[in-house]
Amino acid sequence: MRIYSSLLAALWILSSVGYAQTRAGGDQISGGDAVRMAAIVMNTWKEDDESKAPRWTYEEGVVWKGLESCWYNTGDARYYKYIQHFMDRLVDKEGSILYGKQLLLLYKVSNQEKYYKAAQLLRHQLQEQPHTAEGLYMAQPFYAEWAATFHEDSAFNDIARQLVQAERPTRDIKTVRVMGWYGMALVDVLDYFPVNHPERKQLLAILNRYAAAVAKVQDPDVSASCMFVYALEKGVRMGWLPMSYRAVAKKGYAGVLGKGTDAISRLGGEAIGAFLLAAGEMEQLSTLRLGKNRTVLLDYYFNNEHKKDITGTNVRYHYTWEDQANSGFSFWGSVFRRHGLHTDSLAVAPTAERLRKAAVYIIVDPDNEKESPAPNYPSPTDIQAIYDWVRAGGVLLLMSNDSANAEFLHFNKLASTFGIHFNLDDRNKVMGDNYEQGAFIMTGQDGIFKTTHKVYIKELSTLRLSEPARARYSVPKIGDGGDKTPDVIMATARIGKGTVFAVGDPWFYNEYLDGRKLPAEYENFNAANDLVKWIIAEINTL
Repeated sequence: MRIYSSLLAALWILSSVGYAQTRAGGDQISGGDAVRMAAIVMNTWKEDDESKAPRWTYEEGVVWKGLESCWYNTGDARYYKYIQHFMDRLVDKEGSILYGKQLLLLYKVSNQEKYYKAAQLLRHQLQEQPHTAEGLYMAQPFYAEWAATFHEDSAFNDIARQLVQAERPTRDIKTVRVMGWYGMALVDVLDYFPVNHPERKQLLAILNRYAAAVAKVQDPDVSASCMFVYALEKGVRMGWLPMSYRAVAKKGYAGVLGKGTDAISRLGGEAIGAFLLAAGEMEQLSTLRLGKNRTVLLDYYFNNEHKKDITGTNVRYHYTWEDQANSGFSFWGSVFRRHGLHTDSLAVAPTAERLRKAAVYIIVDPDNEKESPAPNYPSPTDIQAIYDWVRAGGVLLLMSNDSANAEFLHFNKLASTFGIHFNLDDRNKVMGDNYEQGAFIMTGQDGIFKTTHKVYIKELSTLRLSEPARARYSVPKIGDGGDKTPDVIMATARIGKGTVFAVGDPWFYNEYLDGRKLPAEYENFNAANDLVKWIIAEINTL
């Protein structure tokens, strides 16, 4: 029974995709507590030293979830690769589990079938094995993520039932670590629990009762304290708990920091992992206030691509917040959320009513007939609604693509109302891994990318401008032709109270943001942070 409980605990820790955020861009956490603790972990459990490999009980496994948050917070792929290295020791190429458990994260990022098969095996074990209290608390976030990812909607009834039944033991404050695990499991389940599910209100009520109980406790146990901090601050950040609990989380975190990171690192994997998660939440407080919870709306109407997933279900993908593979915007979405903005999507035509809730509207890579059997082109009604929204104070981002991979004729009708035209060209073609062919040196003179020096953008369309648009970043043309007019790469336009930003490539998708592919000299992740800060400044001028 102990082996199974530890297995489920590790499973939860490893596979629950959290969005605990820390500072980035101009507020890097290179000297932050989370990154310092992560360095201790990676120097202790070395990838090339089998004698120092983790033992794969939950005490060690909790660390990986904290490292996952470090990856999302910094764009440093060392954290992802470190997790993947140890997972690959435990899952063979056929998806059989050798010693331990795997991450749903690895499947959604890499699309490797072996990770899906391993997750599928674990899903079946949830039905076949008895649930200890510890195992119950640790398994539910995996169960919820599985259900949300692979369309098993009926599972949420079972997840809610088990969490509701398990609430009573957590109200005995003497079992502080049990309460800690339960709280973390609860907030991570809520990440995936359907908004319209009838049991969601009950889970939120439990979370609020939980928070009220925890607020009365000052416990010397570091692991439990970190778990409480994580659950409370995440609950506040997500809007599930009143803002008053942030002060409780701050007080608890200050007590933990008083122990010192070196001392905490000697307490073992459970304390280290819980600390990483708590630090990931608390270290973002300085940026959370900036966006004031305004909404960033990502278009899913003009860009409306679908494919069959591994279950045969037709699903949306490509430049979406939810897509964690190379093609998605999950990393960019986390940057927006870390800066206090709310991310949402619009899968129908834009109207004045539908745009009213948004401070920012992003249209990326509009479909051509190759990408969609029935593309949604911007109509005159759509264009007028978007123009009026910008003029009233909205910030619009237009991100095209190269001429082979985006629709131009109708998209340019929209862009031209702001003095912007996407050219039918294909600049920065890159041969293989010759990344320099896609390099741009940023000088900061554009006034947007103030802390970014070098970025990578390949195969993009350049811009032609007329009033009121103006170039924000231009470069000399490639080649020795007679035309000395610079290529305009990025532009903005001021329309009434609002602003438009345009660039000829989606640019900020995961492949070039998450650090797994680009050499470290390319600062696309930093550029994403710079652009978000500029957007917030534009919003705040209203």
